[in-house]
Amino acid sequence: MKSKIFLLSLVVLLVFGLAFAGCAPDEPEEVVDEPEEVVDEPEEVEEEPDADHPDFPGYPADLVEAAQAEGRVNVYNWSFFIDDDRVETFEEKFGIDVTYDLYESNEEMKTKIMAGGSGYDVVYPSDHMVYEMRELGLLQELNHDWLPNMDDLMDMWVDPFFDPGNSYSVGYMWGTTGYAYNKEQVGDDPRLGSWALLFEGEEYAGRMTMSEDANEPVGAALHYLGYSANSEDPDELEEAREVLLQQNPWVSAYISGPVREQLIAGDIWIAQFWSGDTLWASLENPDIGYVVPEEGAYIWIDSMCIPADAPNPAAAHLWINYMMEPEVQAAIVEYVMFPSAIEGAQDYLDAEYLENPAIYPDEELFDRLELGMPFVGEPRDIRESIWEELIY
Repeated sequence: MKSKIFLLSLVVLLVFGLAFAGCAPDEPEEVVDEPEEVVDEPEEVEEEPDADHPDFPGYPADLVEAAQAEGRVNVYNWSFFIDDDRVETFEEKFGIDVTYDLYESNEEMKTKIMAGGSGYDVVYPSDHMVYEMRELGLLQELNHDWLPNMDDLMDMWVDPFFDPGNSYSVGYMWGTTGYAYNKEQVGDDPRLGSWALLFEGEEYAGRMTMSEDANEPVGAALHYLGYSANSEDPDELEEAREVLLQQNPWVSAYISGPVREQLIAGDIWIAQFWSGDTLWASLENPDIGYVVPEEGAYIWIDSMCIPADAPNPAAAHLWINYMMEPEVQAAIVEYVMFPSAIEGAQDYLDAEYLENPAIYPDEELFDRLELGMPFVGEPRDIRESIWEELIY
């Protein structure tokens, strides 16, 4: 009997032992589950943009390879708006050929791009023109992964109203539109410092030019009258028309490109003109001064964009990213005398540039500046009709 009980006890122990042994693997299964959550993390790394090219730090490898496969970039920019050495250094650095052509107004550039098949890969429209061109489908969206230098844009040019999210444009250079004047011929005029010098100065007939950017003469007339340069009020715009038509016989021409040389030569005494171009001219002729009128003036930015039909979009991105390098921007600032849209450029500029309010406006000057808005509907139609009356 005892032997049977003993055997029965062994059986029971074996059964329970096996049962407990069978349950033992359950605990490690919970431990094994934990690493499975960690294994997924490397997948996020694989979604990040490609690494930098080994020969060009700061430039995505796939960008450089695609751009070098295209082999060239065709750039269409304003005259006197780059240090020529930058074109050569780009070609030498990346082995990409550059065709570099010039224009004198936003309208000239837009007309060529609208015609299609221009062959240009990069253009430099002003703020309101960026808006117009994107609305017309003339620009292609930028690949921000290919433009890491965008991270250094000045805050004031990030997510601008004319291009939310910088989807189609990145800032290049900015400045103001006041007027240049000849100190010897005009310096004692009590109206100096006001737009009245241009809109009441009949005695300067034939010695005066106005900008060929259609918005700028209208904006100046509105400021002279005490209104916003962005006014959409039909009555205020009609007042501006009358002021401009009265001035029209005194204006030698509505031009921009030749004005620097005309000022230097003394042929023109007063010119609605851009800050940097005026400063550049004053290096050749110290009698040239610059005014941001007390009634107000435009502040503007010219940006880098890629036309919708650009034949070399990768090379265009490479060009834009290179042009945003702080040292490159600083070299351009020293040549064109306009402030850079890239914050880091200031680290490479001497005080003579940073402390000159005609280049980097101070707070008092900023209070008088207005960024030009895009116009649609009736306000745009009225402005266009004013411009046509002035030039035809």
